[in-house]
Amino acid sequence: MAINHPAASQTVRELDSVDEWVIPAPNAPGSPAARLQEIQLVLARGEYERAKELASEWIERYPTDPLLPQAILAKGDAIWKAGNEYEALFEYEEVARRFPGSPVFVTALEREYAIGVEYAHGLKRLFLGVIRTIDASDDAQELLIRVQERLPGSELAELAGMELADFYFNTGQMDLAATSYDLFILNYPRSPRIDRARIRLIASYVANFKGPDYSATGLVAARQVLDRLIIDQANLARREGARALLARIRESEASKLLQQIEWYRVRGDRVSAERYLRALVVQYPDTTAMLDGLRQAPALLEGLPTAAMVGAPDYSALRLAFLAASTPELKP
Repeated sequence: MAINHPAASQTVRELDSVDEWVIPAPNAPGSPAARLQEIQLVLARGEYERAKELASEWIERYPTDPLLPQAILAKGDAIWKAGNEYEALFEYEEVARRFPGSPVFVTALEREYAIGVEYAHGLKRLFLGVIRTIDASDDAQELLIRVQERLPGSELAELAGMELADFYFNTGQMDLAATSYDLFILNYPRSPRIDRARIRLIASYVANFKGPDYSATGLVAARQVLDRLIIDQANLARREGARALLARIRESEASKLLQQIEWYRVRGDRVSAERYLRALVVQYPDTTAMLDGLRQAPALLEGLPTAAMVGAPDYSALRLAFLAASTPELKP
């Protein structure tokens, strides 16, 4: 669904009593409808300042006319086409707030969406109406959220949801990106953009992991999404390198356990350290972190009471087997 800038007016047709499309009868000269049509023609000719003046006069003269939403929209279009999209937003917002049942309600939201996308892609607001120096990131977020709230379930809301998630992703706000992609998947499970959302959700979770000193909640969530992706959409998983990404996630999770082993070792609690080492060996046997844990095992286990080692794996044998498998010259 492409959303464009306000375009030139086209010939208007309407259905007659026998469902045939016909050009409607001309408006009575001097009527509100005729004056509004004149504004639209002036706007189509590119005379934006003149169109803005005429629209302002119309709105002041006919404040209760049923065509008021269309006049406000025309004024906003004239302002935007003249180069000040931020000022135009006040007109579009008036239509959206005051006239949710009007024929141009969706059109006003399409305008807000289009401006929100421009801001999300880096367009700055005008300073003193002269130079674009004002960051519009907050405006982008507000506009894209507003569209979703006002047209829930629509294609426009779907587009706004993806744009908002991409904005967070592209600006490095990975917590918000993950939340937004997750909501998108929940709200639009049949969207043609669903695959992109799933891949970006995984990438957001992984990118948000700051290291073993921090929570691994995001890694767990990413692994769950990846596991499901590999099962449900094998071709997509292969195309996106899902297994390589899964290996990276597992390595990060193993590093988290290794960090916990070190934490208990430094504090003299070698019994707890061994429990984490045991979990590392059992859950992540194919990781570099596991090998690092095995290297620490002799010093860590020295002097531990026999009771603490009940059920523990043979760390020495595991270390030798791991080295033999990775170093051919050590094999018999």
